[in-house]
Amino acid sequence: MNFKGRNIVLFEKVDLIDEILRKDEPVPQIPRNFSTFDNFIQLVGLILLLVLILVAAYYVSKFFANIKIEQLKDGNIRIIDTFNLAPNKVLQIIQIGSKYILISINKDSINFMMELEEEDIIIKETENKNTNFKDIFDKFKKAKHDK
Repeated sequence: MNFKGRNIVLFEKVDLIDEILRKDEPVPQIPRNFSTFDNFIQLVGLILLLVLILVAAYYVSKFFANIKIEQLKDGNIRIIDTFNLAPNKVLQIIQIGSKYILISINKDSINFMMELEEEDIIIKETENKNTNFKDIFDKFKKAKHDK
C-alpha cells in the first residue's frame, strides 16, 4: 500500500487550515470588568425602566377602560341579569332598545330563548358607588377583628 500520496494531501489540508487561521483578523476584545458602582447604576436604570413601563401600562389600560365604559353607557344593549346554571352555561336577560330578551350562553353557542315583557322583569337599581381597596380592606379587617 502506498500512503505517501495520501499523507501529502493531508499535510496540504492542514497547511491550508493553518493559513486560514493565521489571517490578520482583529481579535475580539474582552469586555472590560465593570465596577460594583457601574453594576449598581445599571440595576437602578433597569428598575426605573420597569417602573416607567408599569406606570404607562396602568394609564393606558385606564384610558381604554374609560372609553369602553362610555360606549356601554351610551349603547342600546344592556345586560340586565345573569344566572350561572353550570360552568360555561349561563342564562342572561338583555335589553336591546326597549325589548327584553332571554338568551342562553354555553361554551359553543348563544341561543335565543324567548322575548320577555317589561312587566315580567324586576330591575334592581344598584348604586354605582366607587369603592376603593382601602374601604374593602378596612371592612375585612374589622370583620376579622370582631371574630
